Amino acid sequence: MNITHTQKISFRHEWMSKTPSMDGLTLNQLVWPGAHNSGMDLYTASQHIINSVLASHTMSQNGPYIQQLNSGARALDLRIFSNSRNTDIYQFETFHGPATGSPISDLVKALDFFLDKNPDEFILLDVHQTEGSQGNRFAFKDFNDVINRRLGDRLIPFENRHLTLGELKAISRTQRVVIAASEHPELDARVFWPKIQHRWSGQDLTSPSELKQHIARTLDNPPDGSQPWSLSATSYIMFDASAISPIDPLFGANDTFARVNKITDELNEWFSPSPSGEWLLKCSIINVDFIDETLLVEYCREANMYKALKK
Repeated sequence: MNITHTQKISFRHEWMSKTPSMDGLTLNQLVWPGAHNSGMDLYTASQHIINSVLASHTMSQNGPYIQQLNSGARALDLRIFSNSRNTDIYQFETFHGPATGSPISDLVKALDFFLDKNPDEFILLDVHQTEGSQGNRFAFKDFNDVINRRLGDRLIPFENRHLTLGELKAISRTQRVVIAASEHPELDARVFWPKIQHRWSGQDLTSPSELKQHIARTLDNPPDGSQPWSLSATSYIMFDASAISPIDPLFGANDTFARVNKITDELNEWFSPSPSGEWLLKCSIINVDFIDETLLVEYCREANMYKALKK
């Protein structure tokens, strides 16, 4: 790609609409900057004592949904459970391991606020995992109804998957959100896109060197690109519970856990568009922790401009 230097741009909140050449690409052709476990952020964790204790191994982003969107993330990785003790949208919350994260009601508010201000940004909601609570199955019908009621006018129908961004803008002023989930008879297939395929290392603990090998193997033979797919570029290392106060009842003295390993420098190096952007151009969704600290948004913008030029 022959780009020698990339710096953070000041318009991350509207980087798509500030890149008109992207209008010639379809949603499947984009390179998306993705926020891994987007519902699990350090700001939200600080409001909950148990999540605060677990933050080092369950929280993957610095700020809540609106901050991630303003920082340029456009694919949000979601793990959602339905809490049978609540009703309507308030029964749906995100989770990671034993910790709960932001409720889906916060996500809907963030999307409405963000898209009202930035109407030509496109967002992909990747419902990667669903679980019920207290032995119940996930409330698919309720989730379907809530999503259609709260986000219906913003959802891009699956039948429009082959349209370019420019064509999507021309036929609707509001349809800017893709939502993808596992196929289920209680989910409306007209608006719920097929489940996003994730390529991850397969190991709970992944060092940066092991992750780099996983990425290289994946991109030697990437998915065909007929629909968006997600490359998990995340690293986890062992966490010694003895570092936590010994009076904390949640942990035993010899307990160890996997914790998020921040790899900002490595991500900036691996996915750099300079000199060739070989890895970057082969990707669809690049799913990372603490996305706001990386240059991934800038890299994806460069990649999409390049792909549009070469189309």
